Amino acid sequence: MGLEEEDRLSAVGCDSCNSCAKLHKTGTAPVPQLAIIPRWPCNCSPNDHFLRRVAFPFKHPADATSSVVCQIPSVKHAPGFLPYIVAYSLYGTTQANIVAPVTRSLLTHQYTTMAGSNGYSFKDKPVFDLNPQRHGRRQLLLYICAALWLAISVYPVYLYWVDNSSLRPRPKTSRMVVTETIAVPALSDEAVPGHLPSRGYDPSRLTDATDGFKHFKQDSQCSLNSLELHAPFEPLCTSKDNLLEAMSGGGRIGHDAPYSPRGCDMRWFSSSEICQIMNKFEKVFIVGDSMMRNLAVAVHVFLRADLSDGARTTWKEDPEGIDCSCRGPFETIKCAYHSVVGSKILVEHAPESLYCDAEGFGGFEYNAMLEYPIKAFDIQGLTKWLAPKRPKRPYAFVFGHGLWNDLDKEKTFAWIDQLMDGIAEDAPYLVHGKGAFFPRLFLTPSAAGVRKPEVFVGRQGNIAIAKFEKAVAPFVRHRGLDHLGTYNMSIQATNPDGTHGGMNSNLIKAMMVFNWLNSLSVPESYEPGKSEEGH
Repeated sequence: MGLEEEDRLSAVGCDSCNSCAKLHKTGTAPVPQLAIIPRWPCNCSPNDHFLRRVAFPFKHPADATSSVVCQIPSVKHAPGFLPYIVAYSLYGTTQANIVAPVTRSLLTHQYTTMAGSNGYSFKDKPVFDLNPQRHGRRQLLLYICAALWLAISVYPVYLYWVDNSSLRPRPKTSRMVVTETIAVPALSDEAVPGHLPSRGYDPSRLTDATDGFKHFKQDSQCSLNSLELHAPFEPLCTSKDNLLEAMSGGGRIGHDAPYSPRGCDMRWFSSSEICQIMNKFEKVFIVGDSMMRNLAVAVHVFLRADLSDGARTTWKEDPEGIDCSCRGPFETIKCAYHSVVGSKILVEHAPESLYCDAEGFGGFEYNAMLEYPIKAFDIQGLTKWLAPKRPKRPYAFVFGHGLWNDLDKEKTFAWIDQLMDGIAEDAPYLVHGKGAFFPRLFLTPSAAGVRKPEVFVGRQGNIAIAKFEKAVAPFVRHRGLDHLGTYNMSIQATNPDGTHGGMNSNLIKAMMVFNWLNSLSVPESYEPGKSEEGH
């Protein structure tokens, strides 16, 4: 290479291009520069020139007359030069007799083609010294690029031919499965909420998948399908603790959508099954504020199998100008004193309206205890129902408190303790002696609705209710009570007055209570025919 040519190469950025002398100009055609940056010093071998000129034959968009310089490719040209990177890497890193000739042939063919088209010849073709030790970081870059290209190319083939199962559609699972759930027989169809398969199931589950209100008394003004309230699915909860956790943690997919417990399902009992459950108990007491009062109204809708008039005192006249049928007792304050909150008065005035056999029927009784401290005569109003000696069938208690004390958890704890002490004092057989059985369920308040009066939102809004439920649950369990949260069930439900919940939400609450009662294991000492002296 002459001095003039060497100076010309130095002018375009080459430090020393003596090693490039093997490239000789054979014509007057301009040498297209590679459109690749950054530039590398020209203290490189002919092989480096070959790699940059042959393996990456790109033209510079701005200057097509520049001399050959040593440069590396840019990312934008990756699709075109990756195959040559692979070939170059294989040639430089292996001495195998099979691979080396192939890569050498590929490189030689590519160079010959490009050199011929640009008016260049290669003097000592086609022998190249592609020793990776001479290239350092550049060679490492080539290794990485080649490995990435191979991985990207091979992975789809692996998925299709080796792990073809990953491309198959997965079966849909509509619910998370918890431990200790019921053992369900092999199913012939996939279970989804509200649509249980017709084969392979406990027959009682098939009733859950049909309208539980189809035999209830109802009319065009008060029509409801139980599947609008609860979406059944498998598996069923098999223990009381799992059941309460599932019902507390359940929810809805959309506003006023059917409710489903979380993880395992509860039952939607038929009227006959509800009668069987109630026959296990001497009486069930519902104690608390006006939200618990609405729960007492809802359970009697089931006991009478009547959506239209089940909540109303049909032996009384409605207030003038007010309709207390159907949803009236749940949504109209003037219907409060015209709604059924106790079974005793129902048996006395309208025994024929009971779906269950009225003879020996204990049912439910509601007792108002609104706030702490509890008045003495309120506790006496409850304990007067309790027998002086243990009855042949057990009692059960459902408590609820919070709003009247503005969700003050300390006052709720004191309310529970005062109530428990009062009951134990008048009915010691519930807590002492052989076979003592004192089942108690505490319900925390439902979520507030958009119609909640502004004056109460700060003290009784949804943030306060959610925090209250979380704080109270461990306390009541420590006191030996069961806990049922209703916040999740009601947060996406219509709430007519913003506080008490509508008919739909209270019917779901009532069914939750029936599920809790059904989950209780009554001691053998309470079996029919066995008597027990008081303690």
